[in-house]
Amino acid sequence: MASHMNTVAPGGADNTRPLIGGEGIEFVTEKLSSMKPQLAIREIQQRCSLQHPLCPPLLGMVDQLGIARVDAHRGVLNAAKQCLLARITDLDKIKLERLLNVSFAFLGIQELREVPMAVMDKLEKVPPVFLKQLTVDQQIFKDLPAKVQRQVWEFDKNLLQHHALAPVGQYKYEVATVMRALAMDEFLPAVVWSTGQEGGAKPSAGQSTAPGRGQGQRAAQAKPRPTGITRKILRKGSRVLQILKEMVGSSQKIYNQIVELCVVKYRDGDGIYAGFKELSYCTLRVQLLMALHDDNNAVSAKDRCHELAWTLDAGIMNGQLTDKHLAKLEKYFADVDAAETQSLKARNLSKGNQGLPLGAPQDEAESAGNASGSVAEPYKVLGDAGTILRDPSAMHLLLAHIIQLTYQGAMQGELPRASQQMQFVLRMIQLAVDSRQMLRDRKYRLPEPDPRIVQDLLPFLATLMLEFEIRGSPAPNDLRREAVETCDMRNGAVQKVLEVLPRSEAARKLTQVFVLERLMRGDYLSATRVLKVLAQTLAPKAVYEVFDFAAALSLRLADMVKEGKLAPTSPMWLYAVDNILVKAVDSHTQVHEEVLRLLLAAAKQLTPMELGQFLQLTLENSKKSRKRGKKQVNNDPLADFPMAITSDVGSDIGSDGWPGILALKVKNSDGVRSVYSQFKSIAGIDEQTAEHLFAYLAEDNPAAV
Repeated sequence: MASHMNTVAPGGADNTRPLIGGEGIEFVTEKLSSMKPQLAIREIQQRCSLQHPLCPPLLGMVDQLGIARVDAHRGVLNAAKQCLLARITDLDKIKLERLLNVSFAFLGIQELREVPMAVMDKLEKVPPVFLKQLTVDQQIFKDLPAKVQRQVWEFDKNLLQHHALAPVGQYKYEVATVMRALAMDEFLPAVVWSTGQEGGAKPSAGQSTAPGRGQGQRAAQAKPRPTGITRKILRKGSRVLQILKEMVGSSQKIYNQIVELCVVKYRDGDGIYAGFKELSYCTLRVQLLMALHDDNNAVSAKDRCHELAWTLDAGIMNGQLTDKHLAKLEKYFADVDAAETQSLKARNLSKGNQGLPLGAPQDEAESAGNASGSVAEPYKVLGDAGTILRDPSAMHLLLAHIIQLTYQGAMQGELPRASQQMQFVLRMIQLAVDSRQMLRDRKYRLPEPDPRIVQDLLPFLATLMLEFEIRGSPAPNDLRREAVETCDMRNGAVQKVLEVLPRSEAARKLTQVFVLERLMRGDYLSATRVLKVLAQTLAPKAVYEVFDFAAALSLRLADMVKEGKLAPTSPMWLYAVDNILVKAVDSHTQVHEEVLRLLLAAAKQLTPMELGQFLQLTLENSKKSRKRGKKQVNNDPLADFPMAITSDVGSDIGSDGWPGILALKVKNSDGVRSVYSQFKSIAGIDEQTAEHLFAYLAEDNPAAV
């Protein structure tokens, strides 16, 4: 009895009540302490025996047949249970609630648990008084039918968030999530194609490009699509999304609470700069919404950001934003503004009728119940929209479109401020980067474009684009520092850019995408000039923010090294590797690995001493991220998830084919040790030339602990 759940069904207790749980323990204790042992045992047996008058003679008969009393009682129990279970399907709501009232106390007894479970599964709504008690015992909660578990979660927000924390936190470790977030250049091939140039065409050393090269001429090849697995397939392959979908079911309340958890985790990140960890919550928020959309779940349609997420997802699938996508996005924000304006007028009218000042703030109870399920602060939907736009893939899509518009405007002789489309896309980018602070301040708006971006940064980038169209670019190994530095003397333009970059994340992101786009076009001179500017403005703590740029840049430079186009003696290497990438290794484990692979590719062109110095820098700069990697334990945080998943659980199919995937899968190491070990086989690398490398490799391997 002591092992039974200490649960008492509603209602008063009497002498005929079954002695289970606390009542049984109290009864037995009282009898044994107040009576002689034999008398106490006899009374306990009598009190707990089958009470029907025919039972004693029947039990005597089965005794004569050689059937043990325990087997006889078990047979009676199973027969009665099956008879009762068969009748449950025909009971109406009132009778089901009566049966639940008398059977709920037996929930803690494994042999009888099936009865109250079946009753609760049959009931459309379990009475709240029972839901409250179901939050106590986690093992019983795991055995509940899924529909009852959802009702418990709806009843107890704290329990819901406790159970949702594990999958929400695990999403950032899914390989497909990581690799897609790092692909800052995934939409640039479509930009190059749409502006009339074949991607990858690079002028040879010293060769000038004819004026207007490629302008108005579309490459014969088909429009490039984003590489890798589509977002829809990634959603189906995500284990975390399948678990969260099962949690949601058809419950709007559970969905809203999970979305709120994602937004809070994004909003309350520790750092000043938003790194991969914070942005993974934005990705999860939008991917969960679209996963429900894929299943035609009605819950998704009630999210006020549904149209926004759907349109962006279509643009991502297409590889670029079209005029149709932009028209839908403009309509979405216009509708938001109209709805919020009307709502504000209605609230002010209501306040005025109650004698309160117009525009007076509402408390949470008054303002609850907007379509997204959160407190209806004025324009709060813009904060939610900002988290949708902050998803790295959505941000990369918007940034690529600005680069495309800048190029088109430069070729047509138009200033950036003359493009209404550019102004609108810049507003969305600004909303995304400002959303975290908006959520903290609880003040929301669709911000105007940063005038420093429109008036200083974009004209500067457009000028570099035009110069390349007129003069072309030397090959990376033919670049001279004098040519790179002549850009510094252009009417103070560089100085203005140097002033805006430290103050504007949107400006930094645009500049980073510009570098990747220039590399793709073969404009190595402009890319190097802008890399120098970025290197000059990279704050130490800002390295967490450049995770996607650093990963994409490392991959691009590694390809150039392997093709013989880039050597460590080039100014491009100086500004990109020495001043940016070796500092960015702490932004993410996979970034660290890509930088190491770049160094491996260039190892033959570096002296052992130079390579040893690079490895010393990467080890010193990555102490925090390697420490975080070691803290990841070698177990499955979702193994004890309380809900049984009925759908096919995702397999993280994005893992296949990505470089460095084993490092991400190994949870009992810092994720990069195996790559560092490859440097030992390089000629000239020993304890004298790479002291820090060998000291690091000599440390206790966490896998051996």
